[in-house]
Amino acid sequence: MFEIGFDMPEDFSTYEFILLGFEMEEDGLPQGIQTFLQEHNLGARTICPFVAGEGNNSATILQSISQLQPGALLEDRALLLTSDIDVNEVASWIDELDLIDVELVPNSGEGNTVASATVLPEE
Repeated sequence: MFEIGFDMPEDFSTYEFILLGFEMEEDGLPQGIQTFLQEHNLGARTICPFVAGEGNNSATILQSISQLQPGALLEDRALLLTSDIDVNEVASWIDELDLIDVELVPNSGEGNTVASATVLPEE
């Protein structure tokens, strides 16, 4: 049985992407995930599902989520974590999500740390 084991934010408006991970078998959304999606209005957020289990279909998972969150955007495919998944497939899915704006990631180097960084409001 699936249980959400952490505090959920009440307001999802500050998030652009929702990474939704859960375990299921044979394309049936777990009751806990159904309840979560029914009780929380995620608005026009992009939901990126990743699912552990066997016998699942990405299109069916996306359709089920879409029915419970009709205003949400969905990634092109859910990541299906099966016993024979290749780590390169996981890396590829993460890259396709485009969650990180590379231009905003600081360059590494001497003196370029959180402790010594200068924060400029216009940047």
